[in-house]
Amino acid sequence: MFGALFAMIAWDPPIWLLLMVTLPLVAGLSLGLMRPGKGVMIALQMRNRVEQAPHG
Repeated sequence: MFGALFAMIAWDPPIWLLLMVTLPLVAGLSLGLMRPGKGVMIALQMRNRVEQAPHG
């Protein structure tokens, strides 16, 4: 976050350039971190012995 604010203040890029850089970056990082995040959540559930919630 600090880097993005610094870049906006120091270089004052046009909005179209910010969108061309940040939108693919955010989408790529979101999709790229989804699988490791799911793995961490499953590992934490296994470590804490969380069982499935009863249905109904």
